[in-house]
Amino acid sequence: MRIPPSPWPDRGRDGDEGDGRLGGGAGRPAAGRDRGHHPVSLTPLPGGDRSEEVRVAQQILQSLDIRHFTPQVTSCPGCGRTTSTFFQSMAEEIQGYLRDQMPLWKGLYPGVEELKVAVMGCVVNGPGESKHANLGISLPGTFEEPVAPVFVDGQLLATLRGERIVAEFLVILHEYVARRYGGATGAPLAPAVPVSDI
Repeated sequence: MRIPPSPWPDRGRDGDEGDGRLGGGAGRPAAGRDRGHHPVSLTPLPGGDRSEEVRVAQQILQSLDIRHFTPQVTSCPGCGRTTSTFFQSMAEEIQGYLRDQMPLWKGLYPGVEELKVAVMGCVVNGPGESKHANLGISLPGTFEEPVAPVFVDGQLLATLRGERIVAEFLVILHEYVARRYGGATGAPLAPAVPVSDI
């Protein structure tokens, strides 16, 4: 299956949208095909960073399960059940935290790049997505009780409440990484970003 060319080849970028093309088709590479060459092209924002192409290419390869570079955060886009952008901010904070930790974690925790984290905005899809991730949190939606259940490997671990949901979730995430990926190497718990700084 081939990706059809974009009808707007020179369209500018808005966030993660843009003309991104993966050379060689949308599916897994066919047997015998060169798996080392998959060009991605994006039109950058004025004065933008061309390294965004690298990040998008990595996301494509990860989504096709060809190669993993960094833990994957799945989050919902929001809907009528979510009246705030808190879960979107939380997803971005978690993604940023993982990016910041990866230089250290790569050496200490082999396999951590395959970690899957779900950050969902309400109880409709949240628990299901969270159960399919290594770690997941489902934030309260509109008119829902202000609690956030946390799932670890498909099982309910805790329910977070209050102003420190993000900080508490990051502590759970960090401890999970050390326990799950540090056991084989005997690596100690690497220092996390202090919760007070989050």
